Amino acid sequence: MWAVRRGYYTCEPCGFLREESKETGNMGDVEAGVMKSLEAFPPEATSCALAQSMIYLARLLDREEVNPRDAPAFQKEIRQTVAQLEGMYPAEPEDDVTATAQKKRAAKMAGLNEGEWQDG
Repeated sequence: MWAVRRGYYTCEPCGFLREESKETGNMGDVEAGVMKSLEAFPPEATSCALAQSMIYLARLLDREEVNPRDAPAFQKEIRQTVAQLEGMYPAEPEDDVTATAQKKRAAKMAGLNEGEWQDG
């Protein structure tokens, strides 16, 4: 079994070290899914500790360094962290008819022309 230790792969039984290379450092399926989920968030959300912990857990799952019994708990932790990030960085709602009408009304009350209300 190979275990990652500070950028090196260590073979537990024989103690052989191998440096992590592009072949061994490829993104696995779980990490790719986490990265795709993080694309929906603003840049400041992807650099926070929660996002980094999600990536770390995903890498552990991809490299199968987790006891199979503990894998569901790791997956649950990733899902909960995504929900936590959604709460911290909610998506901006798209303007619907009501919001557009409210903006027009506010612009009329402020005395703006028809085209000026859309810029602000």
